[in-house]
Amino acid sequence: MKNLRINDLRPRPRTSNPLANLGIRIVLAVSPFAACAAPMTEGPKSSISAKAPKQEEKPDPEIDPLIKDLQSPDKDTRFGGAWELMKKTEQGKKGERIKKAIPALVRTLSDEDNIVASNAARAIANFAVKEDVSQFVKDIEAALEKCPEAAWPLIWHYAKNGKWTDVERLVRHPNREARGWGVRELGDVAGEGIDISPILDILDSLLHDHSVEKTPEGDLRKYDKLNIGEALVGALKNEKTRDNAFGILINALQQGDEFTRFNAAFALKEAVKDGVVIPKMKEELTRAIEAESKRDVDDSSGDAIQVLDKALRMLERRE
Repeated sequence: MKNLRINDLRPRPRTSNPLANLGIRIVLAVSPFAACAAPMTEGPKSSISAKAPKQEEKPDPEIDPLIKDLQSPDKDTRFGGAWELMKKTEQGKKGERIKKAIPALVRTLSDEDNIVASNAARAIANFAVKEDVSQFVKDIEAALEKCPEAAWPLIWHYAKNGKWTDVERLVRHPNREARGWGVRELGDVAGEGIDISPILDILDSLLHDHSVEKTPEGDLRKYDKLNIGEALVGALKNEKTRDNAFGILINALQQGDEFTRFNAAFALKEAVKDGVVIPKMKEELTRAIEAESKRDVDDSSGDAIQVLDKALRMLERRE
């Protein structure tokens, strides 16, 4: 593990939207954005560092060395420990085996190297998909300012437990990275069958937020819209949220500004590519192409037409 070198990759949500990834790379190059963690509304009063009665634990030759690696002064060794634990959670390792590593992973969210911290966040999020992380929530929340990817496990925990006020707090977080990662993770949450209907109206309102359009913050809101589009792709894959998400995207094609329309078109194309079938989708896409072609030159989006046309042709080939 000590010979493993850090590369330039950090874990990403399981996304197929290259536009969203491009948006993140572009926006993160903008001047630093003031970040402050939102008030915490959940979590036990005691932190993970508090002393608790020790229970007898059997040594685990596979997990224990990785926990030790997370505590190493060597950055490459810490990276290796977080990376391997992330991979093991992706492979669905038994919850109880990985659970013993969660306290060390939570502490690693504050690592000086953001890639090490990001790997730790993804490992915790992978664990949170099936397991309970409630005892760690307060400490994960506290790490948000330094590690925005901590939003990943928080979104899973809050959505699984129906804590939609906390989900909304994250998708409105003042740190653009924290809210961005949180919104995008909602797409994976929906894709796993969790009903995210209670937050869809909030995403819809944010999609049409023009309050800062002509300010420096306006470009950052484009980044938010990319992430909302990613979340809606996941919602289209879930029978519980499909109709609502489809309505939001069709409305965006009809009422949104140029960027919003393009993003909605891209989300629909990605859903079609992934095999999503929705009644009247073909008719709605045809209508959207016709409407887009009739817009004034200054308000038309040739790119949106191209994307919608690709989605329509994919549907026709499927018939």
